[in-house]
Amino acid sequence: MRRRVVSVSAATVLVAGALVGAAAPAQAAACRRGWECVTTYYDDSAHTNVVGGKVEFCEGGSNSWGTRTGYIEFDQYQC
Repeated sequence: MRRRVVSVSAATVLVAGALVGAAAPAQAAACRRGWECVTTYYDDSAHTNVVGGKVEFCEGGSNSWGTRTGYIEFDQYQC
């Protein structure tokens, strides 16, 4: 009986750890005032295909499209 409880507890910890590890995509750095920032989202770590993007404009507005993933490239340009 005790062995089964330990096995179930270990399995629960492994599943919980997997869920927490995959909970949120990576976040791009915050865009600083006076800069225009472009975040590009890719479908894999090799940056094979662009699947989404976000532009934060100098005056404060932003525009985004597509899918956000954990595979990003973040560029910034001074206004």
